[in-house]
Amino acid sequence: MRPSRRSIVLAAVAAASLIPTSAAVAHEPRHSEHRAHDLLRAPIAGSLTSDDSIFGVKPGGAPWVIDRGNARVRTDGRLEVRVEGLVIPPPTQPNINPVPKISASLACNGEVVATTRQVPFSRSGDARIKAWVKVPKRCIAPVVMLNPNGNAAVFIGITGVEE
Repeated sequence: MRPSRRSIVLAAVAAASLIPTSAAVAHEPRHSEHRAHDLLRAPIAGSLTSDDSIFGVKPGGAPWVIDRGNARVRTDGRLEVRVEGLVIPPPTQPNINPVPKISASLACNGEVVATTRQVPFSRSGDARIKAWVKVPKRCIAPVVMLNPNGNAAVFIGITGVEE
C-alpha cells in the first residue's frame, strides 16, 4: 500500500522543520563554550631542595616524597587534587608530614593565577582538595603546586613525575 500524497508532504514538512533547529543548536558557538574540558590532568611529584623555582615559587626547604597523587584542572575552574603519603623522609623527619594544612595554586602563562583555600593535611601526608578557581581564557603551560599552610610562595608538591 502506497502512502498518500498528503502524508508524504506532512512528513517532509515535519522533517524539514526539525533539521535546521538541531543543526543550529549543534553549531551554535556559545554551546561549545559551556562544555568543560581537562586543562591539566597529571601526577604529582614531591619537591626537592635542588628544584628550581617555578614561576617565582620556591621549593620547600626539605625533600618531599609521595606515594601517589594527582591533580586535575577543568576549563570551567574545577580543581581537584588528591595526595597520599606526601612526607619528608628520614633522616630529616621520621617519614611524616609536619604541615597541618595544604592548599593548591594554579599557574598559567608563567605566573600563579589562583590559590585554593587550605584543607587539612594528615600526619601521614594525605589530603584532598576540591575547589573552584578562576582559569584565564588563555592558560599556557598550566602547573598545579601544593603549598604548605597556604603559603603560595612555596611548593612542596608539583605536577610532574618522580624518577
